[in-house]
Amino acid sequence: MGQPSLERPFESKDVFLLRAPLAPESRGLPLPHGPGGGPGDLSACADLLASVTCDSALSEALDLASPSLSATIRRVAELGAGAVKAGQLRRAALAVLRYDIRMRTRPTPFGLFAGVATGHFDSAAKVGRGAGHRTRTHADMQWLTRIVHRLESDPAVLAELTVQAHQGLVQRGDRLVLTSPSTQGVRPGESGEGRSVVSVRRTPVVERAVAESPAPVPYEELVRLTAAAFPGAPAERVRALLAELVRQEILITGLRPPLDGGDPLSHVLGVLARVGHPSEATCTVHEALLAVEKERQAYDECPVGEGREPLGRLLAAARSVEPDDTPLHIDTRLDAEMHLPYPVREVIEEATGVMWRLSRSKLGLFALRDHHRRFLDVYGADRLVPVLELLDEATGIGAPAGYGWPNSEAAPVTPEVPRTARRDRAMARLVAAAQRQGAREVVLEDGDIDELCHDAADPADLPSSCEVTVQVVAPSVEALDDGDFRVFLSPSPGSHRAGSTFARFADQHPYWREQFAALHRGNPVHVRDAHPVDLAFMPRSGRAANLAHTVPATGRRIGVGLPDAAGTEELRLSDMGIGATLDRLTAVHIPTGREIVPVLGNMVSAPAQAPNAVRLLWEIGLEGQRLWEPWNWGPLADAPFVPRVRYGRFVLACAVWRPDVLRAGAEELRGRREAKGGSGSGSADAERDALVAEWRSTWDVPRHVLAVTADQRLLLDLDLSWHRELLVDQVIRHPDLVAQEVPGEYENWMEGPLAGHTTELVIPLVRRGSSCGRRPYAGHIQPARTTHGLGSEWLYLKLHGPARTQDDVLRDRIPELVGLAGERGADGWFFIRYTDEGGHHLRLRLHSARPAELWGDVAPAVGELLGRWQREGILRGHSLAQYDPETERYGGPGAQLLAERVFRYDSEAAVELLRLAKDPSSEYGIDDLAVVSCAALAHAFGPPAPDNPLVTEDCGDDGAAAWLSMTGSRRDLPAAFRAGSARWRRLVDPYGGWPALSQEGAGSRALDALRPRDDAVRELAALVRESGETPEGRVVGSLLHMVCNRLFGGESARELKVLGIARGAVQDHLNRRRHQS
Repeated sequence: MGQPSLERPFESKDVFLLRAPLAPESRGLPLPHGPGGGPGDLSACADLLASVTCDSALSEALDLASPSLSATIRRVAELGAGAVKAGQLRRAALAVLRYDIRMRTRPTPFGLFAGVATGHFDSAAKVGRGAGHRTRTHADMQWLTRIVHRLESDPAVLAELTVQAHQGLVQRGDRLVLTSPSTQGVRPGESGEGRSVVSVRRTPVVERAVAESPAPVPYEELVRLTAAAFPGAPAERVRALLAELVRQEILITGLRPPLDGGDPLSHVLGVLARVGHPSEATCTVHEALLAVEKERQAYDECPVGEGREPLGRLLAAARSVEPDDTPLHIDTRLDAEMHLPYPVREVIEEATGVMWRLSRSKLGLFALRDHHRRFLDVYGADRLVPVLELLDEATGIGAPAGYGWPNSEAAPVTPEVPRTARRDRAMARLVAAAQRQGAREVVLEDGDIDELCHDAADPADLPSSCEVTVQVVAPSVEALDDGDFRVFLSPSPGSHRAGSTFARFADQHPYWREQFAALHRGNPVHVRDAHPVDLAFMPRSGRAANLAHTVPATGRRIGVGLPDAAGTEELRLSDMGIGATLDRLTAVHIPTGREIVPVLGNMVSAPAQAPNAVRLLWEIGLEGQRLWEPWNWGPLADAPFVPRVRYGRFVLACAVWRPDVLRAGAEELRGRREAKGGSGSGSADAERDALVAEWRSTWDVPRHVLAVTADQRLLLDLDLSWHRELLVDQVIRHPDLVAQEVPGEYENWMEGPLAGHTTELVIPLVRRGSSCGRRPYAGHIQPARTTHGLGSEWLYLKLHGPARTQDDVLRDRIPELVGLAGERGADGWFFIRYTDEGGHHLRLRLHSARPAELWGDVAPAVGELLGRWQREGILRGHSLAQYDPETERYGGPGAQLLAERVFRYDSEAAVELLRLAKDPSSEYGIDDLAVVSCAALAHAFGPPAPDNPLVTEDCGDDGAAAWLSMTGSRRDLPAAFRAGSARWRRLVDPYGGWPALSQEGAGSRALDALRPRDDAVRELAALVRESGETPEGRVVGSLLHMVCNRLFGGESARELKVLGIARGAVQDHLNRRRHQS
């Protein structure tokens, strides 16, 4: 299979995840109504709270989700409205109503309010639902982590554990630093701001302990090994030091759950069972945890909605070990069945392709674009940098802007959102047409899609996989088979990896673990020969860890803050290197040199919860892919109303109303109510109703809407006073709240098993085709580096000035500077053109084998000259910098002297060619001479080995034809070559000895200028082939790029044209010779 079709570039898996509320058929709590029965009446609020006691399922769910609210309900039910303050009573009533609505209408899995099942695509539709729902109860990880931290302080427990060095440790001088310590289960805000950093002295004993434990080692064995290395240190002192390192998380123990898909509480109990002589406190905790385990097994045997008493015993048992409002995390497996006909799958596949085509023209995430540019600026495209070194501001460029664990010191960067006037006009036309016609819906045709695309998406940029979350609505199950249905994109639209949403539920059914792991293993990778690797980490929030104990389905993982997982190949964070190509950042396993694609197999938010190193690796795993995006109205999203957007049977975006006009009036009403002690009057309710009625009338807002903010949504019936109160309350609390249409409401499909608000489906998709669009990264790490700064043998200057005068400076001024430097003791030099945040500048490097002369004689003389140029208005300014040679790019450290010799002679040739281009007697422009220079260099490098992977065709001994074939194909030849191919063939013939060019005055001058450079290139090529440190093609490509840089700067389109002309000419000569032979 080759490149996928743009019509349906994604293929859906047969299985999908069904998410639904626990009580979709329930009528809900009885809402007080009539005079005095509105939300402003305290008796009505008390009646609503008391009614919860008659709903066993809701009561059980609230006991788990909000113990404080449950306590308020019991108090009010027993003592009446006076049991709590008026404001608290009203807030509790609205909270109960929100929970009640959630349990009936919101499909997002949460405790006992909503659960999951699996569904399949099939030849016919089938929908069914029973009452045999089942819970799967886990210990809450925040609660359990606090207990683990307590147990680790028991020497008897510690003696039976394995320990290993925390994977995120870095050295800073005489300190060992951990920049992302966990909260150790402490609740946010409970203990100040928490630990932002841990730092200990890097004593020889500490250093040895860390060095001995990159992988798990028995604690007592580590004590023995460390003590043996320091015979003078008593074992008990070593043991006490190691215990302190455990307390500080410099060492992490095997008592921590590894978050590998196993049950965390079972893991802790299994480890405790091996402890021989625990302390009395540990025995008490162990027995209490065994009681928790017994009670949770009993609870999970109860039918959902009938387990309030067992749940109470379970919660009491857990809180007796460690106080916590919510010591449990419960997921629910629904007794539900759904088969959807294949046409539904085809609609989803096609629509996902459309959304991908409509996505913004970027590869990877916006968050990394500036970091990618900075990486190339500092390290170039051929250097691997260890990830911990890169992210440490003391040793590398630091974390990308916006990273938060620890906080990045990079200046915030506002990404440039690609926009086109054509697309903006098309968007505005859609909204204007809908408003003019009073239409709720806009239907897009294929021509509209073409107009709305940012650009022509390339199938080679397809992401490996994704998930799309949808709601399928139809008037009946039979209508599905007849094709009478709609598919709506959900407010929580999906993810960038198939199977991520499934993973947390794998232990809910005996068959799900392998089925869900297979989803992950079935995801292709977008880089040839790269290994996918799972990321696992202790999240910043203990509660987020409840979503993170998932199976590392790739068979490999990089763990941070966690003990190693059994049966999994653990790759060390310290072995990860970061590199860059010209279009993406890459991650490489340094010991093997193999590129990896880091993946996150769950829905924990890496930006919010992951240490910086993990977040960077996750975002790098998405590099080189054009990621799908949901419909985006752009600035028009702030309009009071935007219509539904539909393509075929797929609704790309629901109709949305912004209730901003309600906010001012709602806040005024709340102020008056609070002034009266929290109670509301009938007049206040009437004013609220008038506000909502006016808004609905003005913008034609339907009766049923979803109040949506971030990933929260609440289905409201605006004909009900209580729901209008909820809307106004939500508007005040959430400034970003919008009202969205309910799927199926427009079609009047609000009832039945396929009502849009009751079921949500997560569809995993992978790209079609088997082609890998990205070559693996070829850079490598250089353990020993020499950086040239003040007092070294290199003087590195940046000469700042406008780009348009650089040719004049190089042609007319730089020879004077180089001559002066040579007179004072410099013996080499070269330059490049560059642009960064400081603007356009020339980077000039002067060399001397005698640094004292370079800094004592050359530097002052050159500085005086540059000062004069600044006074004359030739330069804006100049500055010094460190020279860090890109040895990886040009053959390794052993080739650097020869590479710098090439740089010198190429710089001298560039100056001479700039002069020649300016000479009135010469017919050649600078681009003509650039073509000649590139062809000459490629020829001088000599032919590649026959099996060179970067060379696309066998060109025999014609090095120019071979190396230039890397730059494109015959189809890519520029128009300038096609229009003047005869002229180019006459001028550009390095293999034939330049027969025409060498006979012309200007041509002969050009070849004379290039001769020293080409001689140096031949020497460099021989050394590069002998050492094998850098692929020949990488060296040639870099040298060709720098030829163009020195002659006209970093204009990529211009460079491609020059290389294309040179390629066309030498390939034509090669074909002629082949034909003649």
